[in-house]
Amino acid sequence: PQNAKAVQRAREMQGEGERLAGELEASRVSEAQLLRVAGDITKQVEWLEQACPILLSCQEACSANEHSLKSAVTCERTRADLAAKECRSCEAQLHDLSKEVSRRLHARSEEWEFLETRCLEADSAANKARSVSQELASEHARLAQALASAEAHLMSTTADARALTQEKAGAQAEIARLQKEVARLKKRLADLERANANASRAPPLIKSGVGMMLTDARPHPVASLVLGAPADVSGLIEVGDVLWEIDGVPVDKEPLPAIRKMLLGESNTHVCLLMQKRGDATGHRA
Repeated sequence: PQNAKAVQRAREMQGEGERLAGELEASRVSEAQLLRVAGDITKQVEWLEQACPILLSCQEACSANEHSLKSAVTCERTRADLAAKECRSCEAQLHDLSKEVSRRLHARSEEWEFLETRCLEADSAANKARSVSQELASEHARLAQALASAEAHLMSTTADARALTQEKAGAQAEIARLQKEVARLKKRLADLERANANASRAPPLIKSGVGMMLTDARPHPVASLVLGAPADVSGLIEVGDVLWEIDGVPVDKEPLPAIRKMLLGESNTHVCLLMQKRGDATGHRA
């Protein structure tokens, strides 16, 4: 019985030894795994130690870039503020310019209306001149018929030959006078038609207080004269003469509106003009 118990005890101890051997083997495997894990961790630590300076330099570079970006944003904001101020200034200038353009357009429209009125008046005067010319032509025909009748009466009557001769001479003188009047009216009609043509194709003109039309060229030459106006009646001013001074004030570089204000004045008052005759190469002014 004691041997049986010893054998059983020996078997139990053998089983226990096998179990412990298995646990020891398992622990050896776990120790190898732990060693591998520790090696990996050591490698990661070494990699982190190498990466830390790079990360620190990257962080410093990011900080520097952030500072540069903040400076650039501030500069851009300043430029944007300056651009906004310039835009507001440009808008104000554009607004003022639009007002000035509107004012000038309004002034030009008034000048064109005035020119249209003058053209209509010139057309009316030309029509009246044509009517007078037709009346003179009919009168000339009537006088020619009267002259023919007088000549027939002279041929048929010998007693009143002296009286008929005197009447014929008087009729011929009247015809000559009427012919001169017709020629003068035709010349006046041609002047009116020429003035009308000049008014229709000339650059912007201005009516002065003495009845002459000036072009916008500088110095300002005379484009046309208003018939019957002071400039025409004086006989001193012709188309093409250049205006240099008004009452001793040089106006060769002045704009037309300023010259118009200087020429306009009350009726029956005097104004002194310094003119250069057309085609005078010597530059003499009178």
